[in-house]
Amino acid sequence: MTKEKPPKKLEGAAEFQQLNVLWRNGEILPLNAFPDEEKILMLYQIAPELSIRDHNKKGY
Repeated sequence: MTKEKPPKKLEGAAEFQQLNVLWRNGEILPLNAFPDEEKILMLYQIAPELSIRDHNKKGY
């Protein structure tokens, strides 16, 4: 995520929004209660790190 390449807009089907919940600090909270910026930061904390694509071609 950089100024030159902002993150994609988070999207989802409106009829399923109530099913998107997060367990945080002992509470179950609806995911849409968080601003997009905070959702992205949380995603980077829990998602596995991306592997380098075509690493054999780049000499890694």
